Amino acid sequence: MTSTATQVLTRLTTQWDEETANLSSSHENFGDVACHVEDESSDSESPILAQFVASGGDDTLKGMTNFSSPELNALWALVESAVTIAWTQGRGRKPSVSGNDVLFITLTVLKYFDTWHKYAIDFNMGVSTLEKMVNRVVQTI
Repeated sequence: MTSTATQVLTRLTTQWDEETANLSSSHENFGDVACHVEDESSDSESPILAQFVASGGDDTLKGMTNFSSPELNALWALVESAVTIAWTQGRGRKPSVSGNDVLFITLTVLKYFDTWHKYAIDFNMGVSTLEKMVNRVVQTI
């Protein structure tokens, strides 16, 4: 049985109204929780790493670096003092990326053979910034 244009428009309008009502009621019921979760994720000491962990958990870390979260934390404990000193020394503006994030990015770059441009897009930063950052961490470690 074929539908007329009027029936299709009526059905789509009804679906739209139901979805809008559902979104409104969800926002009323869970809006505070959603804001709280967003605030917690933005307060992380290493937001890039937290973003990847939040999106896929430990499997994401394992896939990107070959290290699980506890292994990455143990590795960070070994190099934290050297990376933190090298990362925060000097005059001028302090880096916007944390040392733990830089270690995560460096391990990802070392695991996969790809262009700097691809990694810059993945981690949402400039190509030259990413390249200098990774080279600085490799020299430090």
